[in-house]
Amino acid sequence: MGDPHDDPHSTDDESDGVSHDMPENTALLLLFILTGLLVAHLLEIIIHRYHIYSIPGSGAVMVVGILTGAAVNCFDNEGLGKDWKADLIFDEHLFALIFLPVIIFQSGYSLSMSHFFNRLGKILTYSFLGTFITTLFIGFSLFGISEAGLLSNVEFNLAESLAFAALISAIDPVATLCTFGCLRVEPKLSITIMGESVINDAVSLALYRAFEGFVVNGYSGSSALLKQAGLFFYLVIVSTLIGIVVGCIAAFQIKLVSSKMGMNVQATVIILWSYFAYAAAESCRVSGIISSVICGIIMNHFCKKNLSKEQKAYVNKVLLLLASFFDMCIFYMAGISIAFFLSSMDYELLLWMLPLCLVGRALNIFPMSAILNWFDSEDRITLKEQTVMWHAGLRGAIAFSIALHFPDNNGLRDPVIDCTSMIILLSVFCLGGTTKPLLNKMGIPMGVTDTHEDHLAAVKTATRNSKFKKQLQHFDKNVMRKLFIKKKMRHDSFTGLTEELLTPPSAASQQFNPGSHDDDDAEIKENADLGVGVVGGGGGVTLLAGENNNSANFV
Repeated sequence: MGDPHDDPHSTDDESDGVSHDMPENTALLLLFILTGLLVAHLLEIIIHRYHIYSIPGSGAVMVVGILTGAAVNCFDNEGLGKDWKADLIFDEHLFALIFLPVIIFQSGYSLSMSHFFNRLGKILTYSFLGTFITTLFIGFSLFGISEAGLLSNVEFNLAESLAFAALISAIDPVATLCTFGCLRVEPKLSITIMGESVINDAVSLALYRAFEGFVVNGYSGSSALLKQAGLFFYLVIVSTLIGIVVGCIAAFQIKLVSSKMGMNVQATVIILWSYFAYAAAESCRVSGIISSVICGIIMNHFCKKNLSKEQKAYVNKVLLLLASFFDMCIFYMAGISIAFFLSSMDYELLLWMLPLCLVGRALNIFPMSAILNWFDSEDRITLKEQTVMWHAGLRGAIAFSIALHFPDNNGLRDPVIDCTSMIILLSVFCLGGTTKPLLNKMGIPMGVTDTHEDHLAAVKTATRNSKFKKQLQHFDKNVMRKLFIKKKMRHDSFTGLTEELLTPPSAASQQFNPGSHDDDDAEIKENADLGVGVVGGGGGVTLLAGENNNSANFV
């Protein structure tokens, strides 16, 4: 045998007999985390199985996370959980690079494109102009409160106030959409809330990055203001272009090779493209969130048409599975962080921010709705629907992730993270948990069957009332679909939007067919209640009738 020091793979520790096996406490920590996740998932199943709408599934996950964090605190005080606390603190890099791309991509990939196309103008108005109004209101109000000396422990300048306002304006109505999916709420209202939340996340992040420049570099007059305004538009435009380009390349690839791939390979390729869109944008120092959303919408519109019914169903399920699991992990980790930092919470800041968020949301929804109704009297958003939209302004994972990157120039990072965490928890329970009573009070239609004819009508209404949408539909039909959809798959398209995006009658729409057997109805209803839809159990991903067979085309 030669000298161990001559072996390039040998180390001094190995020659001294030191073991490099996984430390026992690492495996124990993983077991501890997995136990919490399993308990959280069991609670979600129980909540949906027994229709407990007053306790949102995401809220239950956060509570389990809080209890887990409290247990770790106790172990740490007893000397049993040494170093666990540091390992369990929410990792923003893990969130941004692993969890976030699939969650954001799936939200765009699962949109009901016909209703989204019909209400595109309204969704963009709420997402851009409404979010901007909300951010300015919260930011200037917080600055005024701080200047008046009403905050004892922290002090915000104008730039810091606006940056905090931008991140806290990112809404995430997972709990609301979960209830919507289970109750089959009127689809136009559902897609308006879901579409706004998808684009609102991107707008909030772009605003945050623009205001963050003032926090880091300081404000130096009108030139700095113009620079940051330019940065906002640069982020939005370049990120959107990257998402479109990546989505089109992915669609073209799927067109060429979809028939040669098994279903698991197709799902893997689509997931890889979701990560590619995010990484490409972040590498260019723009917004991966915007890029992922746009890429998801583009692939939603083109890729699905090149897939068979079984292939579409399988890809939908895989994306939903990953996005749901990652979303559960995020709420779980956020709950752990709340437990760790609850003792240092600035409750004075929290008590000011809660009403500011509610009023800021109202200044988005009600004035914007009045303007939109004035321009479009045919598709009016009623006051009752506006109230439900205001109520759906929950905060979630995106706001928390942005808060983790808040500049720590004046020691504000920890108070901002703590306050954001508590706003997420309170909004999920107080707003998400009261969704069903509000729907009943407002008389919002529930148990609605979203038929194929409804989707056709939505497209016809959109193109009849908007010359721009008609031209967009014409360009899509005569140019884009020829590039990205196989010729043999175009014959059954409807008015320029593809069949799978118009969503023919789904299994969900047949849940309460009076002519079916009770056992079959109960099984279908139970499956829907357990979360066929958006992340967290809503109704965003609608599987076509008969698409729940996964027995074919595996590689």
